Amino acid sequence: MVPIAVGLGAGTKDFEKHPNVLRLILGDCYTQTHTNTEIDADKGTSATATNDNEEQSNHIENVSTEPGDKVEEVKVSKVTSDTDTETCQLWNSNTLTHLEANIDDATPELMAHAIDLLLENGAIDAWIVPIVMKKGRPAHTLNCLCHDEKTKESDLLAMMFRHTTTLGIRIHRNIARASLQRRFLKVKLPYQDNSRDGEVDVKVSSFKNDEVVSLKAEFDQCKVIAKESNVPLKVVSSTAERLAWELV
Repeated sequence: MVPIAVGLGAGTKDFEKHPNVLRLILGDCYTQTHTNTEIDADKGTSATATNDNEEQSNHIENVSTEPGDKVEEVKVSKVTSDTDTETCQLWNSNTLTHLEANIDDATPELMAHAIDLLLENGAIDAWIVPIVMKKGRPAHTLNCLCHDEKTKESDLLAMMFRHTTTLGIRIHRNIARASLQRRFLKVKLPYQDNSRDGEVDVKVSSFKNDEVVSLKAEFDQCKVIAKESNVPLKVVSSTAERLAWELV
């Protein structure tokens, strides 16, 4: 990272062996791999050295120092090797928005309904985490992930306000996510005396080089076949995944 600010704070308790002082360094993610950045300890400013064919960039600004502070030289060099870069290209990278609200006065039915609505209206994922709030009250945190689109974010925020009892929602933007490529493969099972005629969609997850990482049969479709053909659900799903592995 490239430091942009330094903060210092002292606590009220005195320790025998060390000072009760906390230092926080705020910085930005470092993305250009060929730039070396140095901090001038005397002036509290920064100087940036780049390759001949690169323009100067990524200045370090607002680095504050207190009298007597020792500011060590910071050098940012190439952060990834060729092997690391090749590995990172195996999956998709994007950013998402995370919405969350603490709720202690809603019924389980209301919370479950809210999750269904969020998923039906564009949320990538939605889930609930049990928590304990002030005064020892058991409660839940309603979480929602969505793409970084202002319109979609506004729609989901409005939905959380309308369909739950929350008065405030925390918004965390630019949440980094790595994801595999996904596609569906249709297989036909030997159990065909059902409304699906034995057909099941299997989700295939793979790297960008087409290496298959995992397979997962669609649960709802397997459930229909298991119920109507009187076959154990675990047998239906495992058979579907086995047939899919033979095709990939």
